Amino acid sequence: MTRLAKYILLIPLILVISIVGGYAFSGVSDKSSSAELLRNDILSSNRADNGKERHPNEQEKHDKDDAHRIFINLATRRLVLYDGRNKIAEYSVGVGTPYTPTPEGSYEITDKQVEPVWVNPQDMDEIVPSGDSNPLGYRWMGFIGHYGIHGTNMPQSIGGYVSNGCIRMHEDDVEQLFEQVDVGTPLTIKYQRIDVTRGDYGTVSCSVHIDALGIMPIDASDVREALALYGMADFLSDNAARTLIDESSGKPMDVGKAYPVIVDGEMTDTWAVLINDELYFNVEVLSKNLGVPYEVNGDKVTTKYGQVNDVLFNGNAYVVKRDLIPLFRLNGNLDMTDSGMAYNASRLPESFEDELKLTAAAAIQATYDWMGETRIFTPEARQFVHGLKSKLNITR
Repeated sequence: MTRLAKYILLIPLILVISIVGGYAFSGVSDKSSSAELLRNDILSSNRADNGKERHPNEQEKHDKDDAHRIFINLATRRLVLYDGRNKIAEYSVGVGTPYTPTPEGSYEITDKQVEPVWVNPQDMDEIVPSGDSNPLGYRWMGFIGHYGIHGTNMPQSIGGYVSNGCIRMHEDDVEQLFEQVDVGTPLTIKYQRIDVTRGDYGTVSCSVHIDALGIMPIDASDVREALALYGMADFLSDNAARTLIDESSGKPMDVGKAYPVIVDGEMTDTWAVLINDELYFNVEVLSKNLGVPYEVNGDKVTTKYGQVNDVLFNGNAYVVKRDLIPLFRLNGNLDMTDSGMAYNASRLPESFEDELKLTAAAAIQATYDWMGETRIFTPEARQFVHGLKSKLNITR
């Protein structure tokens, strides 16, 4: 028997085995003259039109795919710069006092200045040119009215509720940020106790911060809703969420790893969630993204292509990676992309009706995975498998 024939016979065998600041230029608004008004203003801004408390991470849901964007959390006094879904920089900042609050909302950078001039809002005749005594430091990025992001000549104030409403930064930090944003860069400002972040390698962490102003009570459902930003809402228990809230220490808890799912070059709303070395995909979200209806009956999930066992997390159906071909005819793998690690997938053609080809596709994928684990195949075997994958339009 030739070596090539042995490889062909091995593929079905492998398939069988695999089946198991102060303001600049102006004075302070009259409406910010008391802490009580601040409390009312923030509570009002945190409510949607229907009067319900708005989801703490709502601002990131609609703009998560913008290029560079800025998010400032008044509860943590942190400024985060994003590039698409990826956090690329984070800085400690000083924000408005309870009597002169930083305005919450969605804005954009309207102007940028090097070596700005400061005008005392209480004495318009007092003008301070650029220099070490200028409260604005050496960089200014305005975002609405007389509010802006700027440096400071009082670096010890960074991290507190200290300004007339502007955002203060350390000079080195503001100069770095200045070079990375443009006029028109989106900016969102929120008082947000729940902080969900995703690291360079996909690790999703959640922290809860103390309610410094006493205006935002939260419960376990709020924590899970915040984690939904990265598809992780079903992977944190109520007990763990309540522990985070009770402690409110700001210390992050790792929940798992999440990777965006790209199908045929297009970003989707689906996340591939890695828990205990297994990749899980939310059936409902993936079904909507692919336009493939599904039904769940007991522990089975069915589409027009096939039926597999599902896994329930918090009552919601998930499937694992090996079930994506028979259920959705979707094939892919974790891959490094321009925006970081992602699950890069492609659809098998709709005309892929031949059961033998479906079996071959699954077998080839299993063979490839097994080869990677055992490392016992020869270069000729690898070349042969790659050739089959190419003919069947199977991406790695």
